[in-house]
Amino acid sequence: MNTRKLLLLMLLFCSAGALYAQEFSNKGKEFWIAYPAHINGSINANSSVMGLYITSTVNTTGSIKLGGGNTINITVTANQVTKVFLGSIANMDASSNDVYLNMADGVKSNAAIKITTVDPVVVYSHIIQNRRSGATLTLPTPVLGNEYIVPNMNSVGTANQKQNNGSDGGIGELVVVATQANTVVEITPTVQGFSGRPAGQPFQVTLLNPGDCYQFQSVLNGDISGTKVRSISSGQGGCKPIAVFSASTWSAFDCTMPDASGGDNLFQQVFPTRSWGKQFVTAPFINRQEDIYRIFVQNSNAVVQVQNNGVVTTLTSSSFNSNGNFYTYRSANPIIINASDPIQVVQYITSQTCKTGCAIAINNPACQADPEMVILNPVEQTLNDITFFSAHQNFVPSGQTNVTQHYVNVIISKSFKNSVKIDNAPPVGQFIDIPNSNYSYLQENLTSSSGVNPVHRITADSSFSAIVYGYGEVESYGYNGGTNVKDFSRQASFNNPYSRIDSAVTCINTPVQFSVPLGFQPTTLRWDFSTAPNIAPNSGIGPINAPVADSTPLVSGQRLYYFSTGKTFQFSSANTNSLRDTIKLYTTSATPDGCGSTDQVFTIPVKVNNKPIADFTITSTGCVADVVSYNTPKSSGVRWLWDLGNGSNLDLTTETHGVVYAQPGNYNVKLRTISDIGCISEETTKVLTITTKPVANFNFSAVRCTDTDITFTDASTSQAGAITKWTWDLGDGKGNIVATTNAQQTTKYTTTGGKTVSLQVETSSGCKSDVFIPATLPFVHPLPQPGFILPEVCLNDASAQFTDTSKISDGSEAQFTYLWNFNAGTPAVSPAPNITSSTLKNPQVKYNKSDNYSVSLRVTSKDGCVNTITQNFTVNGSIPKADFEVQMNNVLCAKTPVVILNKSTVDFGFVTKSEIYWDRVNNPAVFQTDETPAMNKAYNYKYAVSNTAGQNFNIRMVSYSGGNTCVSEVTKTITVHPNPLAAFTVSAADVCFDEPVSFIDQSAVRSAVLPTRWVWDLGKGSTSSIQNPVRAYKDSGSFNTTLHVYSAAGCGSDTAMVTLTIYPLPVLVMGTQRVTVLEGGQIKLNPAFVYGNDLSYLWTPSSFLSSDTVYSPVSKPVDDIRYTFTVTGEGGCSVSDTIFIKVLKSPEIPNAFSPNGDGINDTWDIKYLESYPGATVDVFNRYGQIVFRSFGYNRAWDGRSQGQVLPIGTYYYIINPKNGKPIYTGSITIIR
Repeated sequence: MNTRKLLLLMLLFCSAGALYAQEFSNKGKEFWIAYPAHINGSINANSSVMGLYITSTVNTTGSIKLGGGNTINITVTANQVTKVFLGSIANMDASSNDVYLNMADGVKSNAAIKITTVDPVVVYSHIIQNRRSGATLTLPTPVLGNEYIVPNMNSVGTANQKQNNGSDGGIGELVVVATQANTVVEITPTVQGFSGRPAGQPFQVTLLNPGDCYQFQSVLNGDISGTKVRSISSGQGGCKPIAVFSASTWSAFDCTMPDASGGDNLFQQVFPTRSWGKQFVTAPFINRQEDIYRIFVQNSNAVVQVQNNGVVTTLTSSSFNSNGNFYTYRSANPIIINASDPIQVVQYITSQTCKTGCAIAINNPACQADPEMVILNPVEQTLNDITFFSAHQNFVPSGQTNVTQHYVNVIISKSFKNSVKIDNAPPVGQFIDIPNSNYSYLQENLTSSSGVNPVHRITADSSFSAIVYGYGEVESYGYNGGTNVKDFSRQASFNNPYSRIDSAVTCINTPVQFSVPLGFQPTTLRWDFSTAPNIAPNSGIGPINAPVADSTPLVSGQRLYYFSTGKTFQFSSANTNSLRDTIKLYTTSATPDGCGSTDQVFTIPVKVNNKPIADFTITSTGCVADVVSYNTPKSSGVRWLWDLGNGSNLDLTTETHGVVYAQPGNYNVKLRTISDIGCISEETTKVLTITTKPVANFNFSAVRCTDTDITFTDASTSQAGAITKWTWDLGDGKGNIVATTNAQQTTKYTTTGGKTVSLQVETSSGCKSDVFIPATLPFVHPLPQPGFILPEVCLNDASAQFTDTSKISDGSEAQFTYLWNFNAGTPAVSPAPNITSSTLKNPQVKYNKSDNYSVSLRVTSKDGCVNTITQNFTVNGSIPKADFEVQMNNVLCAKTPVVILNKSTVDFGFVTKSEIYWDRVNNPAVFQTDETPAMNKAYNYKYAVSNTAGQNFNIRMVSYSGGNTCVSEVTKTITVHPNPLAAFTVSAADVCFDEPVSFIDQSAVRSAVLPTRWVWDLGKGSTSSIQNPVRAYKDSGSFNTTLHVYSAAGCGSDTAMVTLTIYPLPVLVMGTQRVTVLEGGQIKLNPAFVYGNDLSYLWTPSSFLSSDTVYSPVSKPVDDIRYTFTVTGEGGCSVSDTIFIKVLKSPEIPNAFSPNGDGINDTWDIKYLESYPGATVDVFNRYGQIVFRSFGYNRAWDGRSQGQVLPIGTYYYIINPKNGKPIYTGSITIIR
């Protein structure tokens, strides 16, 4: 009998456990991988490399089998990457010879890479060579299918030719990998093969062994998109699961102006058609001008709509490729794609040079990219926990990749974007909402973090899509970060008690019915439960002839036939992923099915879970009429059946609800939980106790005054349960006081008025009373503020008068009562005063001893508030002695106040008052009174003095120790001298550097008091004590000069001040002191350096100058001349220097002379030549011999040569005046 296994995949909800979700995701324990041909081949140092990246969330081990060659054992550390590289370059883990595929159309036996692990892992494959790379997410064996449609993209050029054992650039290719023996594959190519195989004609390939690989290559620039690949029955079994890879040797697309010159190899594992979906949400690749999308359909009548920027467009035939059965769409925006039937969507990155402005861009990160294709997963296949690998340069062989930027696009519901965590932290980037949709997308830059650890984990509270990609100079990689690969074509239907689900899942001891969809009408059915050891009943059913389907729905254009047993079953035990209870359905049919078989067996591996567990928490005050909150653990179920114990039953789908109980008592609350697959838990019971509320009450102090302790006493009661908690608010701003006993509470108030004091009590069951606040608030009265004025008395005084000054904030002083104690010290003074206490407001007392006493006053207000004050009091002796001391008595000057110190004393106690008469003779009625005198207390007075010789004054002091009976006085005479007045003038207030300044004292003119001593501060650290000093300053600036003078009596003047300003001299460097100029010539006079502020210039004499007031005039002298240059700066300060101009007049050369000694013309005298420095004179005879030579014309020629008299004749000269003059030549005649 031919058999076929029907892979049944569970439809999972977001609330389902991760254990179930991973069964249908890209995480698994067995993988088959192909190494398609690459333009660079695989046999030398410049070849391509296959990188395998394996990650997991747990520690595990496994192996990698390289076709028929080596086996590599691996260890995978949780959240790290295990890297294995295959190739011929240095430092590889193994050779790729056994697995590299270089055939254009053929089978390579046992050439697949097989990865097996103990625990589930995630695997990525990466074909890399310098700037040419492609990567793919790898699918585990359990999710592989038997029918695929291959996506690809044709190259627009083949500029890169094959190398080593590689293939030409621009070739599309697909690889089929067998996972079981005797796998027959049917392929219908959409383009002619490289070896000549025609397009559109199906052909079959038999793969005899697991791991056999068939590779098909297109013609140059061919597009294999839409090629159909499926496994078919071989007569020895059903359709076998196969792995299919789509690739290219090298591709550049899709612009021609400019040329798409940058290229990459493409590499993606294809998803089976049964996992296609109907809705896709995309995000654009970052920094790209636009993305290309290809949307593949199986049914050409399918309606495909694209929502772009909120606008929905239905795709038409204008964008449809009927050869490959796909639509093409371009956009730079995120888009949402919806279809009436399942579709496959592929997103493409174009060549780097296709982006505007990037045709010749080098090392521009905004341009970097190159061709890549990524197969997207539909919304129905998304996950909420994904682990992936970013192919950072630090983790691939050196020099094999040029990628420097790494990103991930995340697409999720807006409601859950804030729950996204990347490596346990919120993303750095910001989510962008997609217009007119419920989705948002994120473009997260992972470049930095990938350099440290390239393994990343993304989690969220809802499922999402993740696309991983990277850019480099003319290079990129990209792949789907993680996905479910559920089979949406045929799913068993299980009816658990509370839900019907399209998955083979139930719970232990739970009644369940099930049905199976078939794609054909069978002629017989037989149910076999022999491999389901925990099912009951376990007797087989059938065979049933001409079975009648329960229903025949049309799904995605295919008629399905649902058949059930008509019975109810239970499973007695839970099972595991690896060992499930398997139900088998044997069928026969009149015609072959899609895999060529008439006899089939469908295996249904049933996942049996434990029942859900009902659990809940109760949040309650324990009081009648209060809300009781019931909470169930998050994701413990989807439905909850409650028996609240009060006759109410609830059927809820929310995890939290509240109930109010009207009567006290103990209630048995019961719960049963229903899971997402319709299983119900056992019943859980908890007891809830509800009691009547306790009654809070308290009493408080009868007398209540500010700043006085006020006591509150609990008076609360409870009819059910002991009170165990008291929560007080005493209204004093200090917050709540929580007590566990009913102890009294005490506080003080700083303000008057009614105080809002509250109490709430709570019983041991948690039942709280209402908050009690007295109807009449405790009123706090003001506290009196006692006070009195102490008398100043001596023993001789008749009595001491005490004066009350007490007060209260409510103004009720008239209702005060008083109690005085006049001898309140300990011990009391003896003998005591005539009375020791009084209730009068202002009593009088006669003391009998000079001593220190304590006097207290207790004041009671009308509201009974009492306050007491105690003051120390002295009864002074009766014999005071007045005295004072004049400070600085040797020199008293009118300008300075005279200061005296109080030296008065008394035989006991204190001097109570002193009176000072400053001028007893002239002003006897004017005096100063001090009611609080003290020893050495200072007093001052400023006298007006009119006598230049000084003036005498009498000072009188009268001191008291009590009343007027205890008094003493003293008088002293002082002499106060007048102060002189200072004044001076200066010879000039504005002077130049180093110019003398004369200071002239004018004090005697201003003042009647003649000075005898002078104190000068001449500024710049200079001082003087003579009357009229002179100073010259060698530093510029403005500063003050002052003068103080002193009289013969030593009295000093005020301060006289004059401000001086010293101006700096300009700086002048003439440089050259002597210059020459040819007669009739001119010269520019240019000083070497001049510096200063506000400069003016003057040249003297002004003869022959272009201007005599400019910095650099031009001179045209006719005779020698000396100029003086004067520079004047700020303050009129000036400096001068000279320059001499020598005028070189044209030489006057005689043509004859008579050296005969008569004193007339005896020498050849060349007038003015001596003024030419360095001039030379050469004289030759007619034979050209030099007879005279002069360097510098310092002597005239006397007609001799070397002392010998030259004969009469004609001689020839050459005169070079130099200094800008031309050379003179001519003849000179000697005459005798």
